[in-house]
Amino acid sequence: MTSSRSILQVKAVRELQSQLVLPPKEQANTANSFGGNHIMRTLFIHQHEEEIREIEDFPGYWASNLGRIISAPRSQHKEWIVLSPGAQKTGHLSVTLCRGGKSYKRNVHDLVGRAFNNFSGSGTQWRHHPDSDPTNNNANNLIWGSPSEDGWDQICDHGNQ
Repeated sequence: MTSSRSILQVKAVRELQSQLVLPPKEQANTANSFGGNHIMRTLFIHQHEEEIREIEDFPGYWASNLGRIISAPRSQHKEWIVLSPGAQKTGHLSVTLCRGGKSYKRNVHDLVGRAFNNFSGSGTQWRHHPDSDPTNNNANNLIWGSPSEDGWDQICDHGNQ
């Protein structure tokens, strides 16, 4: 049984793939000018074994199983753009998404985890496991768990330092 959401995902990915035929020098970065400021943007190029899924509650934004957040074409830009995450004091990465004229800061691990993994159960947060690196937001490195489980992971990974 195929859900209508997965059919839409396949159609969106096919549309995306049809837009990815770019000359080599345009594939890596493109510069846009807004009010005199030059902003370097990274164009989305589908990587081998990469899957993308639309982010729930944020139409036009997609999460990648490789830990990337992608903005679909809009009036401000005509290409698929990989958002540049900012680092928090904790080392986790976050991005700013827009909806209804408002900006929302979201953790990359939360967006990727919700798009690709099961987050039902008694947990309350995403844990980076088996790799405890907070910048590794690959879907297969995120599991739903509790703060105490996360603490045990850190003790096991780093020992009593």
